[in-house]
Amino acid sequence: LDITVDRGQGPECLMQVPRWDFHWQLIYFYEQTITLDPADLLAITCRFDTTSRTQPTVWGEGTMDEMCVAGMFVSDP
Repeated sequence: LDITVDRGQGPECLMQVPRWDFHWQLIYFYEQTITLDPADLLAITCRFDTTSRTQPTVWGEGTMDEMCVAGMFVSDP
């Protein structure tokens, strides 16, 4: 899982989790506020290793489904 912001000079990493664990599904907060401008582009990239699967992997909310979701709190100073 990677979350990046591009401020016009290439992507900058906001979060990177090389190997996600199913039991980490909690709410996490940054220690310091991240300021974004309206022109900034956010991107989320998820990678799934399905090489051991014999059935197609589809999007869904089950343990063996493919899902990639990020929620963000936004405030206006």
